[in-house]
Amino acid sequence: MKEAAVIGKPDKRKGEQPIAFISATDGAVLEENAVQLYVRKRLADYKVPRRVIVVPALPRNATGKILKTTLRQMEVSA
Repeated sequence: MKEAAVIGKPDKRKGEQPIAFISATDGAVLEENAVQLYVRKRLADYKVPRRVIVVPALPRNATGKILKTTLRQMEVSA
């Protein structure tokens, strides 16, 4: 994994559900289930992403900050 970002998706019951966006290193193959199992061993259940979306690169602005608003739009379209 090269880099990752997590956003909160609104949820009526829990308030928010985590959604992870991951950019894999060149040649690496990531599977949603494998990432969730890895994270589940290290974090509390409510912190484990409900979805994992693999992207070629995370969107950034001119200063290099990850654009979470763009990630939210990507989650809706995915």
